[in-house]
Amino acid sequence: MTKDADPGIRTLDRSLSLLSFVVNAETPQTLAEIAAQSGLPLSTVARLLKGLEAANFIDRDSSGRYITGLTFLRLAAVAINSSPWLRIAERHLRGLASSTGESAYMAVLDETGENAVYVLRAPSPNPIRHWTSSGRPEPVDRTAMGAALLSNVGPEGYVAVEGAVTPDVTAIAAPLYGSDGSVRAAIAVIGPSYRITPEQVTVLGVAVKELADLLSKDVDRLVHQGV
Repeated sequence: MTKDADPGIRTLDRSLSLLSFVVNAETPQTLAEIAAQSGLPLSTVARLLKGLEAANFIDRDSSGRYITGLTFLRLAAVAINSSPWLRIAERHLRGLASSTGESAYMAVLDETGENAVYVLRAPSPNPIRHWTSSGRPEPVDRTAMGAALLSNVGPEGYVAVEGAVTPDVTAIAAPLYGSDGSVRAAIAVIGPSYRITPEQVTVLGVAVKELADLLSKDVDRLVHQGV
């Protein structure tokens, strides 16, 4: 029996797609908005969302729009906390944010290869700082994080981009490579451009590249240990 012929698998695929729409949305979504994104009949979407809501994977705000539920948030937290290399990366990102004075992030490519998904973040100690939500997808096109995830970096091993997503914000990113040469993830520092001068780009770029190299070795070590 093929995947498309199996009603159970088809229902699961559709439910997961709808869950992804809700989780990745920047604002709470209505039933009609989710149905429009999915291309499925409104009645089908309503039925599948009801099942996700019953399991607390999604919830509804005071206006009846759909938002991420507690079960999903709990599982996401458990997944991050149970991953040794993510715990190591989070500790290093906090150190990077502290030493550079800018917010630090880690991202991976989504399943389409067209978006960077932020999985870890460490805030800048400065009162004016860049901030984005974990789990938020961002197109890889023209962004520093996207370029790093696609290994489009120069000989310095990092890439700096100003104003790609937000005006007057500069991002500096570097990839984390596996032993096979593939990019596993990328890290970046992001902050207001008035603080990240051309001279600072070099300093921050070196710091980001050094940490990316260190984390690459840690990830490989844990993968080879089967962790």
